[in-house]
Amino acid sequence: HAAIGQLGTIAAALEAAQVRDDLWQLADFKDADATLNPTVRRAIRARARYEVSNNPLVARVIETWATDIVREDGPSLQIDTGDETVNEMIEEAWARFWCDHNIAETLRTAVRAEAVDGEALNLIKFTEDGPIVVGLEADRLGSPYWLANNTSDCIDGVRLDPVTQKAVSYEILRAHPGTEYIDKISAINQFDPYPAGMVLHAFRRTRPEQHRGCSRLTPVLTVSGQGRKYMEATVTREQLRAAFWVLYKSMAAGDDAVFAETDWWQTMKLPGRAGLSMILPEGVDPVALPKDSSPSDTEAFQRIIATQVAGCFNMPLLRAMGDGAANYAGVRAQMEPYHATIQAERSLTWDTEWLRKLYRIWLMWFKAVRPDRKAANGAMVRIPWETLTLNKVEFRWPQRRLVVDPAREASAKLDGLKMGELTPELIADTNDISAHQERAAL
Repeated sequence: HAAIGQLGTIAAALEAAQVRDDLWQLADFKDADATLNPTVRRAIRARARYEVSNNPLVARVIETWATDIVREDGPSLQIDTGDETVNEMIEEAWARFWCDHNIAETLRTAVRAEAVDGEALNLIKFTEDGPIVVGLEADRLGSPYWLANNTSDCIDGVRLDPVTQKAVSYEILRAHPGTEYIDKISAINQFDPYPAGMVLHAFRRTRPEQHRGCSRLTPVLTVSGQGRKYMEATVTREQLRAAFWVLYKSMAAGDDAVFAETDWWQTMKLPGRAGLSMILPEGVDPVALPKDSSPSDTEAFQRIIATQVAGCFNMPLLRAMGDGAANYAGVRAQMEPYHATIQAERSLTWDTEWLRKLYRIWLMWFKAVRPDRKAANGAMVRIPWETLTLNKVEFRWPQRRLVVDPAREASAKLDGLKMGELTPELIADTNDISAHQERAAL
């Protein structure tokens, strides 16, 4: 009996490996970069962009995602050199650089691009006023002749270190492959190499040996396209319902001369203008168009599509559709995992792949042009550059948690302060309790 049971277990375990053309006919055994080859990524990018441009539901999810990641002004720099005066100098200089170049909007655009295109590509360039961040489309990162130069150390424009498998340089095309500018067409197959430190390349890795990104909307592109067609058909049906107020039902006998021919209805001309009717032969009675002739529940279908699109971002349906009908406990339970996702994306993608690389370049420029600064009292202050390492730098994102109900959240935190369960340091990241309320609770 034990042997038979074991045999049954093996058969059950291998059932998923059997041929099922209806489920896994497109499954393959390619590596990550081969699966996401340039042809596949280009097709997915084009379709994802089309859905965002033509499907309001998908567009809303993308905008909500970008807003929740960046918020209003993006992260602020906090540095610890051991000297408060030096800290304030560098933090204020970074804040001016951030605002003068509107980098918060650049970062928001990068978040959108990473979600839709699968990759965010930015190039750091220098001007007379210092470094700037230039946004590029992911299409411009690639080898012009990738099939002929398809080697393991160059993955479609990304040159890798053979040991660490990290990017050492990027090949960026001088013109977009889809450009229509006459002066740019000749440069489509030309590229310039840039060191990895000057390129901000952010994407989500879903496989260990993956070096290029794929749109987050990939799992739902087919479903969202079908949902868009369904909504268009629903609108068309409602337009026809509004145009024709009545239908006609024949009550005449089958041998009546008017209806002797079986295809009489093919020659019948309906009025072309909305709101008009017509007189038909005797025996034809008008009946009202049914109020609900829909084969399915439109709202329920839309929620199904919205759930799947929002699921690509671990976003709850109430956030994706702006549905505030759920109770406080339900909203909080659904939003907590989304909060964790936002924090993970900020820390693992945008902090490491974007902000710290930009800060390193900016700090080199800042050190070169302003080795010493004047304090508020007029005295010269020497900045200890040797202590300004990246492990002493922190980017603090605005409002680390999305507040579900500001009044209830503030009340709960005040109760926690009074009972000693919370400290001012633990709630310093949120702005829903005033300093006066905090002192009163303590």
